This record gives sequence, structure tokens and C-alpha cells, in this order.
Amino acid sequence: MENEFLIVPLPPNYEVENVTILKALNATSRVLGELKGEIKKIPNSQILIDTISLQEAKDSNEIKNIVTTDDELYQASVELKTYRKPLKKRKTTPRL
Repeated sequence: MENEFLIVPLPPNYEVENVTILKALNATSRVLGELKGEIKKIPNSQILIDTISLQEAKDSNEIKNIVTTDDELYQASVELKTYRKPLKKRKTTPRL
């Protein structure tokens, strides 16, 4: 067996607490804090979150060769919210 595959034991022996990574972590944390402050200024911040999940779905579909335009995606999202009705609880009667 000349092409033998060797599995590296887990977890990998890698130093993640180095100066470069810690500086990047600090900068990232600061930017996320600023983003959190900006999101609070938006009257309906759920809109921002919804667009992120829609873009993720669009990108996932492109991998499967399903091409959807942004207009189609947002139109379908609006129509879904318009026609979605809350479920009603069925009234149950106790059995005797």
C-alpha cells in the first residue's frame, strides 16, 4: 500500500492564542459592538436579519443550480408573510 492515508489525531495541535489572532478578535469584537448599536437605530431590525437569511438561501440554491433574482426572493417573502395565517387551537371535549 504505497498511497496510504494517515489520519491526523484530533484536536490539532495549533496555538490559537497568539498575538495576531487576539488582535483580530479584539477588532472584531469592537466592530460587532458598533453594529449592535447601529441595529438598535433601525425601527424594525428584524428586516435586516430576514435579508441575511434570504441571501443565505439564495446562495445555497445557486450551488444547486437554482438561480433566483433578489426581486423574486423578496417578493416571495412578502407574499408568504401576507398569506400566512396563525393556526387555531382545536377545541377538545373531554371523553367520558
